[in-house]
Amino acid sequence: MEEVKIMEEVKVKVELVDKPIGNGEKELQKNRWKNRRRMAWVSLISMLLVTSIIILTDVVEIERLTVLKEVITWFYFSCASIIGMYMGATTLASIKGK
Repeated sequence: MEEVKIMEEVKVKVELVDKPIGNGEKELQKNRWKNRRRMAWVSLISMLLVTSIIILTDVVEIERLTVLKEVITWFYFSCASIIGMYMGATTLASIKGK
């Protein structure tokens, strides 16, 4: 009996996924992709900005850089993850046909 309920739930979820998208939902998805793109660009620009500040200027002393090494590493890792996820999601969406 429990298996029947699970199968019915799966059918309902599949029907919801295959449902055609209305105009309001298309606009919502368009805005989501636009915001994801902006987030990826902000991450890339912030990575370049931090790198140029560290390398090209003397704003941050070497002693402070050794202390902030872990923070900077996690900052680069998180920004690169955001950019990579955006690129992967757009590639997957274009393969699946959105």
